[in-house]
Amino acid sequence: PWVSMETAVLILGAGRGERLGGLTPKAFVPLLGIPLLVRSIQTVLAAEGVDFVQPVLAESDFSLYHNLDLPTDPRLAAPVRGGAARQDSVASGLEALPEETRWVAVHDAARCLVTPAEIERVSLAGRTHGAAILATPVRDTIKRTRGRAVIETPDRETCWAAQTPQFFERRILAQALEKAR
Repeated sequence: PWVSMETAVLILGAGRGERLGGLTPKAFVPLLGIPLLVRSIQTVLAAEGVDFVQPVLAESDFSLYHNLDLPTDPRLAAPVRGGAARQDSVASGLEALPEETRWVAVHDAARCLVTPAEIERVSLAGRTHGAAILATPVRDTIKRTRGRAVIETPDRETCWAAQTPQFFERRILAQALEKAR
């Protein structure tokens, strides 16, 4: 039977995770015994309206990926090779999507605590406006600096912390990537 491929999620896991330290690539670091990447895949597959999931990884991590206990779901594609920068990985994932994909969510594998409901909300907002991001209000006091001098304290009411997924109409994401190049 024909399956819709209208909505895809790129799960980006090509980063090395230097800020975490250690030798394990960030996407493969376990949280309570389950790698961040696996948790993200499980959550994305649990969200309503996800037709296709495309992991994007460093080629050197493909063997690690194939040794994971992954969900057996026909919507989960084999990984494709990511790039040196995040936009390169997004472009690689976008190129791998089925031609009929109209909507694309970009999600960081390390952000595994997102909920299916949050994915569904950002999807609805993206479908309404052409693009949307998941974000949370900033609770910390933020300081803008020049050198070591504080030059501004933005009003936290106007600041949001961007998260993922970020949801786009495919042509908008493709245009953004082209402009970034």
